[in-house]
Amino acid sequence: MNDLYPKHSFLFLLSSFFFVLIFYPLMHQQMIASLVMKLFFSLVLVSSLYILSYHRHVFFLGAICAIFAFLFEWLSYFHPIFSYRVLSDAFYLIFIIILITTITRVIFFVKEVSLDTIYGAACIYLMLGIFFATVYSLIELFIPGSFAGNFGDPFLKEGFYSLKAISESLIYFSYVTLTTLGYGDITPVSTPAKFLSILEALSGQLFIAIAIGRSVGMYLAQSHHD
Repeated sequence: MNDLYPKHSFLFLLSSFFFVLIFYPLMHQQMIASLVMKLFFSLVLVSSLYILSYHRHVFFLGAICAIFAFLFEWLSYFHPIFSYRVLSDAFYLIFIIILITTITRVIFFVKEVSLDTIYGAACIYLMLGIFFATVYSLIELFIPGSFAGNFGDPFLKEGFYSLKAISESLIYFSYVTLTTLGYGDITPVSTPAKFLSILEALSGQLFIAIAIGRSVGMYLAQSHHD
């Protein structure tokens, strides 16, 4: 399996996610919090691209999507234009699909399960949260008011919530839905948002039960056998 991906790449990506989750809240009240969040997610993007480097047939496509997602993400930060936000989310979405597909092919077609396999499964689970958050963002952009509740300090700009409010609140909502915590402070209102929330909740539970459960079970069985 080690010849299918760079060594420790899954652990690197997993660490990037947890680095964002731990460090960003400490910066939340600072004036540069939104900028820091963009930098953190750029780190996650680079970590994700590193995984694709051993798969040349998808690396080129992934790199193009990552570059355009990165470009429009930063353009939307300095110039909050509707089209920049849509293009950024669209390229992120394609990149995430490529990444999830690649990691899935790597970890589900191995004969021996290692800790790296489990790290890879955990990365897919976390990427699912980003995937659905990105789709939620597109839904909110095209159908304003698809989500109701506490968005921090939302205000209208170019016909949609501030970029900071969207990125923070929908990522939070996505992971709350994925883990089926369901705090209820943000709720889906439009039909697409409601049914996508159902799909995410089901995906999260099935993935833990089937994918992560399978990987951990096989790893323990192999360790016991050895």
